Amino acid sequence: MASSHFARSLRAALPSSTSSVASSSRSIATTASLQAPKKAANAQAQKVKRKTSIKKNAPSGPRSTGAKRKGVSATDGASSNALSTPFYRAPPDLSGQWTKLSPDSARKDNVDTPLAFTKGDLEAFETCGVEPKVKKALSSYVQPISVLRSSTLDLYTHMDSASTSSSSSARHHILSSSISTGKSYLLLQSISYALASQWCVIYLPRLINWVNSTSPFSYSAEEQAYLQPEVVQKIMASTLAVNAKSGVLGKIPLARDVPGTDFKASGEKTVQDLLKAAPSYSSNPLVSQRIFDAFLHSISSQSAVPTLLAMDDAQALYSTTNYRDPDYKVVQAYELAAVRSILSLLVGGEKAGLKKGMVLAALSRSHSEWQPGNEIAAVLAHATKSSSTSALNGAALHAYSTMKPLHLEHAKRSNWTPFALPEQWTTSELKALFDVRRVEGRGWNAPAAAVTPRLASSSPAGPPGARGGAAVGSFDPLRGLASPPPATGRKGGSVGSGAATEDELFMLRVVDSARNPYRFDRALKGGSIM
Repeated sequence: MASSHFARSLRAALPSSTSSVASSSRSIATTASLQAPKKAANAQAQKVKRKTSIKKNAPSGPRSTGAKRKGVSATDGASSNALSTPFYRAPPDLSGQWTKLSPDSARKDNVDTPLAFTKGDLEAFETCGVEPKVKKALSSYVQPISVLRSSTLDLYTHMDSASTSSSSSARHHILSSSISTGKSYLLLQSISYALASQWCVIYLPRLINWVNSTSPFSYSAEEQAYLQPEVVQKIMASTLAVNAKSGVLGKIPLARDVPGTDFKASGEKTVQDLLKAAPSYSSNPLVSQRIFDAFLHSISSQSAVPTLLAMDDAQALYSTTNYRDPDYKVVQAYELAAVRSILSLLVGGEKAGLKKGMVLAALSRSHSEWQPGNEIAAVLAHATKSSSTSALNGAALHAYSTMKPLHLEHAKRSNWTPFALPEQWTTSELKALFDVRRVEGRGWNAPAAAVTPRLASSSPAGPPGARGGAAVGSFDPLRGLASPPPATGRKGGSVGSGAATEDELFMLRVVDSARNPYRFDRALKGGSIM
């Protein structure tokens, strides 16, 4: 009985175990069949993603000129990338197009004429580092030029008298006209004239960088001021490089002992020797500042070599800096040792000022954060007998205008003489810029139908209907008056149709730029003129 019961239970259990074995075998087979392609795919992916070694400096892609291939020169490879479209024109060779700016060419018969800067001038500008705006303007020319203006000749006359006079009165000139009237360019023209006349040139192109907290500084208890070693080292290095060709620094003896160094005033050392040794003391901020002070003192106390101290952004000397002391109080400009050294040269008068030479500074309005302050504005307004309104920022100065007493005192004792620049350029001066761009092939043309009505509406004579219905003809670039239209345009074709004449385009740019040279030049290079 028991055996029969066991047999029945065994027969009942066999089908289920057989089915479970079968199902497990199917699952194993299915898993194996799925895993096999997956492993194969992974293996294939690993083969594709295998990293390959990349050789540096090897030509890659279609941009390669092929110059690195064996037997192919760099010139042959680059020739394949040259522009070959019919609209491309290579820059013209203007090496001998313009007369060089020099004391000989600075004559009345060359007024309103473009004169090219010499190679030495451009190297000096590059060494000192001009304003970015001015650097961009210089680089936009095929051959960097400047227009010889009447104000340029007036400045040269002042420089000639300063080179022979031993009095320091009325030799601190400051350019204080409105924005984009040519102040920075006039500084460059004065530097060019000074270098050609064997002057010692000290050019400080961006005084704002002294006060905008972009250079490291540290307090010195000995000097009771904040030292800026990078600033003074850069000035001394650029001054040495700019005057190296003339060798005038070797003619100026050292007039003061420099503590911490072997330089003594009683020896035979010169300013050139001092500046050459200055980089070896760059790790010592205090000694660097003392070398800078000895350099300025030696320059100002001698009368053998005339000196030009040219400064841009001069309002920084009388400003509140972006530096903070350990108590997070703002630092004034006169608390910086480098600024204090320049101020000592300005306010020193007969004792500490330049014995022979000129200080020429320019106030800049191109920086919204560093506009000329009320202190220098009040001093210049008083000097020009226009105390009611500041000529710098157009704001009326009154009894409650905010002024810092020390900045005001420094501005007064600097003895600035305003050097007036015209607020607008003359038509002849703008015509000189126009001729330069025309020779360079950068003038933009426009349809006469778009130019003529705009000139008519801007003409003092009014629109054509106000002149008895006379048609607008060609324009005299020196007078700006419309003459009756000829049968054909000056360059061919009808004036009322086709391309506008050069005189019409010139007068259109004069009208749109309001005789501002910066806006006028932008219009010549394709700015928004229509």
